[in-house]
Amino acid sequence: GPVFFFTRGSCRTVVLNTYEAASEGFVKQGNHLSGRFDPKHKHKLFADYTEKWQEQRKLRVMALKGLGKINLEEVISSECGKLMEKIKEMGCGFEAGYLLATPTFNVIRKVIYGETAGKGNSYEDKLSKILSGPVYDVEGGVWRALVDLFPQVRSSLTFERMVEKKVKERIDKVREQITGSQEFMDEMLQKIQDWENGECYNDKQLFNYITDLFMAGTDTMATTHWSLVFLAQNPEIQNKMAAEIIKVTGNDIINVSMMESMPYTRAVMYESTRMRPVFPLSLGHQATSDVTVKDNVIPKGTLVVANLWAIQNDPKWWKNPESFRPERHITENGGFTKNEKIVPFSIGPRFCLGSQMATYHQFIFLANLVRTFKFRFHENQPEPDLTGVMTSVLAPVGIRMMATKR
Repeated sequence: GPVFFFTRGSCRTVVLNTYEAASEGFVKQGNHLSGRFDPKHKHKLFADYTEKWQEQRKLRVMALKGLGKINLEEVISSECGKLMEKIKEMGCGFEAGYLLATPTFNVIRKVIYGETAGKGNSYEDKLSKILSGPVYDVEGGVWRALVDLFPQVRSSLTFERMVEKKVKERIDKVREQITGSQEFMDEMLQKIQDWENGECYNDKQLFNYITDLFMAGTDTMATTHWSLVFLAQNPEIQNKMAAEIIKVTGNDIINVSMMESMPYTRAVMYESTRMRPVFPLSLGHQATSDVTVKDNVIPKGTLVVANLWAIQNDPKWWKNPESFRPERHITENGGFTKNEKIVPFSIGPRFCLGSQMATYHQFIFLANLVRTFKFRFHENQPEPDLTGVMTSVLAPVGIRMMATKR
C-alpha cells in the first residue's frame, strides 16, 4: 500500500511507498515531518526543522554561493583527467567503483580544504575504501536499530569518525587567521564570525555539514558508476550519447554550459538515477506533531522515510520500469524534460543543498569518459548482476569492465 507501519524494538517507522504519499507527507505536510530521528545526532544537517534550523540553513546557502570564487569546473575537469589516465593504464580490466572514489573525494576535498590528497596518501585510501567498500558495524542502541533497518548509514558513521580529526585541525588553523580565501570552510567560518545570531551555529554543526558534503559526493560516484554499467549493457545508447557529445564539444574542454545542448546525455544520467536511486530510502524524518497522510495518522515521534526505489520504479508511472530507456526523458521536440517523480535528492523542505554541484560533477565526468572511451563488460565477465549492493550507497559491485579509446 501507499503507507505502511512497522516496529522494531522501540523504533516505530512509517514508509511512504508511493509518490502521492511522499508528496503529501514531505511537501504538503513538510513542516510536520522535518524533524531529525536521532537526538544523539541533533546537530546534523538534518536537525529538527525549527526557526534556528532555518537560520542555520540560510548561513549554509550563503557559504555555498561563496563557492563561486572557486573554479569548480576546473577542479572537476582536473580530477577527471587523472581518472582518464588511470583508465588508460587499466583499460584491459577494472572495477569502476574504486577508480571513481578517489577523484570524487578529491573534488569535495578541494572545495572544502583547498587541497587534494597526495598520491599514495593512506588517509585518502582509507576514505576511498569506505566510499566504495562494504558497510561497517556501528554502535548499539536505537541508532543500531536504525542502521539495521537502513544499512546505508553504517559506513557514513565510520566515515565521520575519520573526517572529524581533519576538520577540527582545519578549524583551529583557520580560526587563527581568517583570510577570506576560496575554500568552503574558510567561507563558512567567516560567515559564522559575521553572523549576527552567531550562537545558533557551532563547530560541531560545521563538522557535520562538511561530512554531509563528503557523503553527498558518493551520490555522484555511484550514479556515474551506474551510468557506465548501463551504457556498457546498451552499446547503441552509448554510441548515440557519444555522437551527441562529440557533435557539441568537438575537442573543446567540456563545461557545464554545454549541458543544455546535450539533451540525450542528460536523459542518460536521469534514467540511471531513476532506475537505481543510490539512496533507495530517503533519510529518516521524524514527525514533530501528529500528522495524517493518505488517511493514516502518523503519531508524533514516528520515524518516516520515503521509498525512493518504489517511487522511481512504479509501473503506474513507468512502462517497463526495468528497461533502460533514456527516451523517457526526451520531448517530442527532442529536448530534455524532468519528471517530478524522480526524486534522488528527496523532496520537501530538506532537499539537498548540494544537488546542483553533484549534477555538474556527474555531467563533466560522464561526458568526458564517454567522449574518450568505449565501455563494455570484461570478456570474462559472467552475466553481470545489476541489482546493486549497499555500500555507503546502492552501487554496482564486482562488475569488471574494459575501456578502449574511441
